[in-house]
Amino acid sequence: MGFVRVALDKESLTCYNTKTQWGSKMKLQKFLEEVLRQKHVSNAKGLHEKQVERLLKKHGFKKSTIGKQKLTKQVIRNTEVAKKIKPCVFISQPCGSQSFPDFLVSDEAGRVFYLECKSSKHDKVLWNSGKPKAAGIYIVSSGKHDAQTIVKGDCFWPEKEAGLMFEAFRLMKEIQSEYQAKLKALGSKLSPYCREMYQDTEKVCGHPDRLKRIEIVFDYIGG
Repeated sequence: MGFVRVALDKESLTCYNTKTQWGSKMKLQKFLEEVLRQKHVSNAKGLHEKQVERLLKKHGFKKSTIGKQKLTKQVIRNTEVAKKIKPCVFISQPCGSQSFPDFLVSDEAGRVFYLECKSSKHDKVLWNSGKPKAAGIYIVSSGKHDAQTIVKGDCFWPEKEAGLMFEAFRLMKEIQSEYQAKLKALGSKLSPYCREMYQDTEKVCGHPDRLKRIEIVFDYIGG
C-alpha cells in the first residue's frame, strides 16, 4: 500500500491513499476513517467500546470468538498472533474486560490487528498500571477537543524517556526488597509494596505530530 496522506481541518478529516493490494480501500481503513470523524464519547458504561463495535459491524466485520478462531488468551495478551485467521472478523474483549486488547480484528487477508479504546474528558491517556503495546492501535477519544484520533502503541513513549521510567521502578523494587528483608528480620508484620503506576500528561488529539501518527497507523494496516 502506498503512503497515506491525511488532511485535517476543523470540519473533517479525510484520508487519501494510493492503490492497495486489493485495488481499493480496505474495510479496516474505512472503519478507522469513520472513527476519526467521530466526536468525543465517554467510556462510562462502556459507551466508547460500544460505539467502536457498532462501527466495526457497519463496515462489514463479523463478530467471532477466540474459540472459533482457535486462539488462546495468552498468545493474544503477548501480541503473538502470527497466523492468519478468518478474514474480516472481530473478537470483543478476547482476554476479558480488564485486559488488552478491547478488540482483535482481521482484515481481508486474515491479518490480525489489536484495537484498544481510551477515553478521557481531557486530552491524555490514563495508563494506570498498564503500558502501551507496540503492536496496538489505540482509538483515543478526547473530551477537551471533542474528537477522536488513532495512535500506534509504539508512538506513545519515546524510548529514552520510557527507559528512565522503567529504571526508576527497577530501583524502587530493589529498595522495596531491601526493606522487606529488614522488616522480616525484626519479625514485623509490615511490608512496603511499590506498584508500578504510569502517569502520562502528553496531549493526544492536541499532539503536534497527530497527523503523522495517524499516517503511521494507516501505513501499518496497509503493509
